Amino acid sequence: MTERDTGRPAAGRTPGTPAGFTAQQAGPVRLAHPVAWKSVKPPEGWAYVALLGGSEAAARARVGVITDVPQAPSARMVSAAAITVVEVRTPGVRRGPDRRIRVAGAAEAVRVDYTYRDVVDGEPVGDPIRATDVAVVTPARKAFVVRVNGWEDDLPPAVIDQIVASLAATV
Repeated sequence: MTERDTGRPAAGRTPGTPAGFTAQQAGPVRLAHPVAWKSVKPPEGWAYVALLGGSEAAARARVGVITDVPQAPSARMVSAAAITVVEVRTPGVRRGPDRRIRVAGAAEAVRVDYTYRDVVDGEPVGDPIRATDVAVVTPARKAFVVRVNGWEDDLPPAVIDQIVASLAATV
């Protein structure tokens, strides 16, 4: 159970594994994602990636843990750096506000929700992609970003909220 729209455990609760999800240790964080999503070898700078769809090219949704982020002193700074990379690579990003959330084991965390379209030859194409970044700074001042993204039809907001609610920093 989570508090509405925050992606954090309700008072007195700790993150758990929702029904139909599987828990994973994903580098510096424990997270849960739908059982149909399969882990794949992460790219350089990432600690973990799981996909809905057999390969990166066929992926309909994904969750990943980005560890190659600025080791900034605040989650807002880490979030700003992560979303700037997306905005530079993908014109037309529609970004929501930064929202402070609670992540178990973290000193602070910020969530930002956004949408974008793939870009081919400088032009947006295809259906909208829904995305959420959770920037985390641990008490040891280690920073990372959990990114969840996918086609809007394949990634309902409730699935994102369950993934976010399952997060627990472990470093």
